[in-house]
Amino acid sequence: MVEHKIIAAPPKPRPVPPTPPRSAPASRVRRLARLFRTLRHLSVGQVFWRVRYRFPVREVAWRDAARRAVSGAWCEPVVRQPCVDSAQAVATHLNAARPVSSPACWNDASAPKLWLYHLHYFEDLAGLHRRDGTDAALRWVRRWIGENPHPRGNGWEPYPASRRVVAWIKAALGGLPLDDAILRSLARQVARVQARLEYHLLANHLFVNAKALVFAGAFFAGRDADRCLARGVEVLRRELDEQVLDDGGHFERSAMYHASFVEDVLDLIGLCRAYRDVAALSLLEPVLLERAVSMLDWLVAMLCPDGGYPRFNDCTNGEAPAAGELLAYAARLGVAPSAPKARAAEHLRSSGFARATVGGWTVLADVGTPGPSYQPGHAHAGTLSIDLYDGDRCVVCGSGVSTYEIGEVRDFERSTMARWAIGLDGADSSEVWAGFRVGRRARVHDASVEAREGACTVQAWHDGYRYLRGSPRVSRRVELSSDGVVVADGVHGGARHAVSARVTLHPDISVVELAPSRAVLRHADGTVYALDAEPPVDFVREVGWLAPEFGIRRPRDVLAWTIDAPLPVTVRTRITRC
Repeated sequence: MVEHKIIAAPPKPRPVPPTPPRSAPASRVRRLARLFRTLRHLSVGQVFWRVRYRFPVREVAWRDAARRAVSGAWCEPVVRQPCVDSAQAVATHLNAARPVSSPACWNDASAPKLWLYHLHYFEDLAGLHRRDGTDAALRWVRRWIGENPHPRGNGWEPYPASRRVVAWIKAALGGLPLDDAILRSLARQVARVQARLEYHLLANHLFVNAKALVFAGAFFAGRDADRCLARGVEVLRRELDEQVLDDGGHFERSAMYHASFVEDVLDLIGLCRAYRDVAALSLLEPVLLERAVSMLDWLVAMLCPDGGYPRFNDCTNGEAPAAGELLAYAARLGVAPSAPKARAAEHLRSSGFARATVGGWTVLADVGTPGPSYQPGHAHAGTLSIDLYDGDRCVVCGSGVSTYEIGEVRDFERSTMARWAIGLDGADSSEVWAGFRVGRRARVHDASVEAREGACTVQAWHDGYRYLRGSPRVSRRVELSSDGVVVADGVHGGARHAVSARVTLHPDISVVELAPSRAVLRHADGTVYALDAEPPVDFVREVGWLAPEFGIRRPRDVLAWTIDAPLPVTVRTRITRC
């Protein structure tokens, strides 16, 4: 083993602002151009429904809220830990605790929107019932009904209403007794969702709306319920075809949303089993089973060696159920992935990801488009970025997501420099802005994964900077072998540009020695790595962060470099164990 001197006190990192410096506000013309580049991708239907929902929409009240008899067995779903502490009058969501003693808590303007949404989801209701008993769970439900009059507030928006409808019904199927007043409220919430299906947003929002209609249509009896079920099944089948890609991945290109989608599909299979005598569900179940298997295959293929989800696009851990929970849930339903273990080399072409494992090294790579053209709200400017593992030790990874609130933190976590990727002239590879907007999008070409004995190569190039002088193209080639990992980055085209990158190390990795074009790294468990760049570059040690979950940011070391030169520019970075 080659030994390297570990200095006793590593040099202090150069102070840097929490986010890369931004240019002055764009001119009005530039802002309008960016808005056009964003809106041009919307579908005609999205534009129509955005305008339509600015006006009142008639809700058709249900005439009956009687329950349908269950004809099969309800399989226990994923049960979340309760987030409400009734004794302390505190709720904890997204790793933030806030008081919920006042009726104002449901629409507290000082709370992040996503936190309020979680408060209204009630997805921990079954867990609350299990921990604190029936009376405590029903008190919390009745509080929501009494403090959220129709139709005002966050709780009546279609997305949180849809998730709450499903959560209440799942809790009821698991044994929570809902009285007539709660059932009437539940039916009214369903009517609200029926009147405002989110056709203006589509994607996971519309699927969750349709899931709520199917659950309610099966749970209740009568004409209103039958119409609700028929509408939900119609939308659901269409969205399954749209949102589940040929490789089994969810079309928003986020492992976190993919995992949530898997849970949705498994819940629906469980519903079909519970109401076996409902013809519409009997016809839906085979479709759901086929999708579940392909989506579980994708989940297994993209799972990180440490069991977490790769941090591409809007993805973090702790939000969707963990992969182990989903696989166990699927097993209870008699559903299993066709490939129980990830292969050494995977190219998920439809969703645009690649995986390669050689000699203990694993690379997960983003080699696809940012997301569906009409709804890339959860896309980041991370084209050709990678997560790198040595065994189950994460060495390099993207920033993850700590917040959805619009601002500097959200801007940075979506940027190219929040991960190991190539930036030009301070610009992002895709034009991400305003929290959930994307203007120009990088287009990936010639993506491939080549496996051979003792080695594997992942490569692709993108044109995300095609609007800059000389129409530069960015390429990346990742070569894995038992000797280490080589990442070859090239920028091709005319003119002169500032080419930059940030090797975003995992918080467990520290820079212990730094020299021109060379860094020595040490993992918390003592494993030592060498990182070398060719041709020589001046590494600068910076302080960054990793968001392992919403609301949490852990500091980490980052190795940054910039080359201001005429193109082409090529930099080869080699990582080896010492």
